[in-house]
Amino acid sequence: MSLRLTLAIATLASCVAVQAAAADRQSPDDVISVRVRTNDIDPATDAGARILLRRIYTAAHQACGGEPSQTAVEMLRPHNTCVLDAVTRTIAGLNSQRLAALDADVRRQAHFIQ
Repeated sequence: MSLRLTLAIATLASCVAVQAAAADRQSPDDVISVRVRTNDIDPATDAGARILLRRIYTAAHQACGGEPSQTAVEMLRPHNTCVLDAVTRTIAGLNSQRLAALDADVRRQAHFIQ
């Protein structure tokens, strides 16, 4: 089983997808969706939630165009904003306090350029 984390979580039990829209995309048709595998974890446990959050961040990085080159400093801010927005929307759509709390801890410890 895999989960597709989307803004509109219609079929949460069957799939979840991380979605991200780049700043230059205007249409909902331009939203990128990335599958997140969950059949091998239990997100109701702390360990499972940590793994799921890591996978959500990985999918958000992919949906936002992949990790920009460290030499392209001008791309770091928009990329990080895209990733954080996608993760925020995904967690909100899942309505998981456990994931929200873990994400808050990650963000406190991370050094995102914003």
